[in-house]
Amino acid sequence: MSVQNNLSVNTSHYNQLYEGLDIAELVRKFQNPEKLFERSQRKVLSTKAFFSGAFEQELSNKCVLEVGAGNGLLTCLMSHFGALVTAHDISPKSANLISELATALNFKVATYHDNLTELPVDDRSFDFVVGKSILHHLTHELEEQYYQKIAALLKDTGQARFVEPAHNMPFLRKLLLLLPSGSRPSILKKQAYKTFKNNDPHPERDNSSKHFRAVASKYFYQVDIKPFGIEQSIIAFFPKGWRGPKLEAFLQKILSFLPSWFHHKLAKVQVISCAGPKRFPKA
Repeated sequence: MSVQNNLSVNTSHYNQLYEGLDIAELVRKFQNPEKLFERSQRKVLSTKAFFSGAFEQELSNKCVLEVGAGNGLLTCLMSHFGALVTAHDISPKSANLISELATALNFKVATYHDNLTELPVDDRSFDFVVGKSILHHLTHELEEQYYQKIAALLKDTGQARFVEPAHNMPFLRKLLLLLPSGSRPSILKKQAYKTFKNNDPHPERDNSSKHFRAVASKYFYQVDIKPFGIEQSIIAFFPKGWRGPKLEAFLQKILSFLPSWFHHKLAKVQVISCAGPKRFPKA
């Protein structure tokens, strides 16, 4: 898939996704932002991973660029914690949605859409560049372009932080494809799975920790990757009637005794933290 096709497919997909979102419903969720934050941490693994290490406490008065800002809920949560957020998304529908949502909630948020590499912002403008479930939507070529732009946009002391799927066990990944998940049918239903893949905005690519570390290290001096959600990967193999908070808590206790490499292997998502942006001469 070419870079231009990658951008076009994602733009079309997310324009359709955000077309019908109800601003009033999003605003209603923010009537109690602390409750929203607590519930999101508890219910959404990627949000829990994103704010791990009490990241929300580092946001006050910091200039933050959010890449792949989507429906704006993460944007507004960061704004609630005092960040000065610039929200970017490939979809113009997303940018419009976030502008309306931020205005309704009295947050000051700048919004941009289109290719991140063309963002009209000065280099070294941000303390943080962050994203949740964005890099795995990019081809490897476009991912490299984004990283180079991100490193340039960060201050010398700035940091990048991304939460991405963790595909560190190809065999397990293939096993999980046997089970339906959300809108994805089982790979055993060949025609349905083929139709799903034809409409899937995710390119075929490597989402392993090894890959993310290798790419990030080209543009940052320090790269750290932490695994999350090993218990959720294992729960997927239990019957639905067995699943729940008690099973998850039991697994967390048992799995806490296992070495870090085991967690990396079975993690569902990973937090990629980068510091020390490398500087490159302008072309």
